[in-house]
Amino acid sequence: MEAGKLRSIVRILKAPADERGAPTQDVSRWVEVRTVRASVRPIRGRELWEAEQAQSMIDHRIIIRYDSAVRPSMRVQFEGRTFEILYVIDPEEQHLWMQLMCRELEDG
Repeated sequence: MEAGKLRSIVRILKAPADERGAPTQDVSRWVEVRTVRASVRPIRGRELWEAEQAQSMIDHRIIIRYDSAVRPSMRVQFEGRTFEILYVIDPEEQHLWMQLMCRELEDG
């Protein structure tokens, strides 16, 4: 992935934590962890068909620079839209880029 293709700015969010640091059940107020540059692309055609075969609801691939803090329990906000991270992939395990396989949430 070339850095020039990271044309979008996204916010990485996590669920709020209680006083012990454990995630709370109240996910109505997600907390921003980072703001990063990204490539946000819908998955179409054969990719979408293959994703559906895996019984997932993946509809977007968001590519960012590698960040070990990003987890599947987090969300991504992009231009007023919210995406649930379903899978985090480190291609070739080189710790350079991450593919966030996401599902767009209808009510954010």
